[in-house]
Amino acid sequence: MYLCFTLIFKRNDGYQEPFQLIYEPCPCWKKGDKRIINFNKSPHYQKGSFKEFIKHIKSIDFDEQCVLIADKNWNNNSGYDDNNALNRIIEDIETEGFKVVVVQF
Repeated sequence: MYLCFTLIFKRNDGYQEPFQLIYEPCPCWKKGDKRIINFNKSPHYQKGSFKEFIKHIKSIDFDEQCVLIADKNWNNNSGYDDNNALNRIIEDIETEGFKVVVVQF
């Protein structure tokens, strides 16, 4: 099973835009089956990855608010990143000025 986080952005036009951060086994950003950007350098989420992701989807007018959805047992997917991955992802998104609400279920 892949480690996967879903990120839902609020757009300025009222719609929501979902994307996934999936470890295959290195982190890559996807929309549905379409790969947007792949980070093959490391199996760990690297600071600055969100900024690169935003550059690739700059045509979307975001409200700088998002929801990050994660399985509450996400860190049980052994072999994918480490226990600090979720915190690194949140910090990276907030560094770019986005407000993040985390939902774990």
